[in-house]
Amino acid sequence: MDEVNKSILVDLMKKHGSDIKRIIYSYVNDEKIAEDLTQDTFVKVFKHLDTFNDQSNIHTWIVRIAINTAKDYLKSAFYRKITFGLGNKEEVDKKGTPETFVVKKAWNEKLLEHVLALPIKYKEVLILFYYKDLTVAEMSDILNKSPHTIKTRLRRAKDRLKKQMGEEEQEWRKIYQI
Repeated sequence: MDEVNKSILVDLMKKHGSDIKRIIYSYVNDEKIAEDLTQDTFVKVFKHLDTFNDQSNIHTWIVRIAINTAKDYLKSAFYRKITFGLGNKEEVDKKGTPETFVVKKAWNEKLLEHVLALPIKYKEVLILFYYKDLTVAEMSDILNKSPHTIKTRLRRAKDRLKKQMGEEEQEWRKIYQI
């Protein structure tokens, strides 16, 4: 690898590495595997950098590669033989009392649990929309789906999540006055 290509790869990894790792983690729910798949993603980016054609921005292109890498992993025989634990990905707002912090953290963990239990097509749009703050058009480019399909999946994902969380949310609000 010559110095110019090495420099490009290092810059891409510095600029996009943490985002890519978080996106992959949202699919695989395992820190070490997310790290490995992030490395695999950047190897693919490097190998195919000459095929990038500026029709989208570089971040969108790398995210698409990362999502495909994560999905390929989830389809693999290795993945099907192993079960993964659920970690806490959400940053909790630390303002307020310790009790508020604990309640919010527990609620966020419960919410995350429900999001991660959704089918992948719903989970990915929720994560890209709320966590990555992507627009419907950007998600459409990344997922290679029409904007209408993205909007439908987003609406259905929200509906499923509301249905799953509905009764639990009411109980939490009564008990913890949130």
